[in-house]
Amino acid sequence: MDTEMDTESETAQSQMVRQSYADQVYHYIKELILSGELRQGDKIVEDKIAKRFGVSRTPIREALTRLQAYGLVHLQPRSYAEVARIEAQEARDIAQLRLTLEQMSFRLLCNRNDTAALAMLRGVAERARAALVEHDKAGYFEADSEFHQEVANLCGNGQLALVYRQFASKVQLLRIAQDVPIERLEIYMRQHFDLLDMLEAGRCSAIDELLKIHIVHDLTAAEA
Repeated sequence: MDTEMDTESETAQSQMVRQSYADQVYHYIKELILSGELRQGDKIVEDKIAKRFGVSRTPIREALTRLQAYGLVHLQPRSYAEVARIEAQEARDIAQLRLTLEQMSFRLLCNRNDTAALAMLRGVAERARAALVEHDKAGYFEADSEFHQEVANLCGNGQLALVYRQFASKVQLLRIAQDVPIERLEIYMRQHFDLLDMLEAGRCSAIDELLKIHIVHDLTAAEA
């Protein structure tokens, strides 16, 4: 009995170690993509990652599978992994859908007059600001994505939040593909605070107009 328990314990510990490595690899590759160091269509060299972390292919494949589910990676069957690509028509579709969903989620949140939600969103906006101060694009994109996702989460429509979550990674890829300079990102960051001020003042119509400006760069880039 003790031997069986020892074996089960060793197996569980092995699985935990493997999962820990998979988590590290997942976050490492994700940061490379979100920072723009890896671009759309770039191959992800598994041998280099294996050497960096001193691991086998198993945790790397687990990490890549998670990244594929997130929408950042495409796994070629029995071959290699590459950063997911977004074609021009898909980019237009993403930008147009994002504008529609964001206007709806902000409008619903505006009508809720939720001071606790506003305080939480200001905290996320501050993290985005801090990332730009450090010229940390990956950190900015993460905080920016969280800001817009949380607006959807807090608007009171669970299905809207779910839809937004399902294509949030595509929105991130579209942002990264545009290779926007820090100076332009700072403008978008400040618009987050403008949107929050409008929410606090109940200026719902003004929010609609600012969102068109805030998101129109996606539409413009998609047409390029």
